[in-house]
Amino acid sequence: MFAEIKMPYDKWTIVDAICAIMNLACFNVIGSISPSVILDPSQKKTIDYYVIFVVLLSWLRFFSYFLVVKPISKLLMITKSIIMNTISFNFIVLAFIFLIMSVYLAFFQVIDIECYNLFTTFRTMFDGMIAVFYTKGF
Repeated sequence: MFAEIKMPYDKWTIVDAICAIMNLACFNVIGSISPSVILDPSQKKTIDYYVIFVVLLSWLRFFSYFLVVKPISKLLMITKSIIMNTISFNFIVLAFIFLIMSVYLAFFQVIDIECYNLFTTFRTMFDGMIAVFYTKGF
């Protein structure tokens, strides 16, 4: 009966099929795990990464539908080209921040070890780069 019907396999159909299979598999895996798996940190981490992957795949599928709407698709394509054209600049800026971060941390870690860690130092360098100066507590 269905031998005559041919379903076109374009990128939308393939992505929808992959998302459907991954969601069904995720629901079955999460529904069938025992409480001992959830209590074991190493096994729970694996399950968490799997769920994160499925959720990201679903969100990518959702946002890909914005490519159908012409004004939003133009905005997305322009944003993609801007990001692709500024990769080298962003790499240089991040390398500079990490270099200055290590120097800054080496100079000021003697003052208060609790206050200056890698994250705080990176955030301070980034805020200084974009001219957001928050000096409360310094």
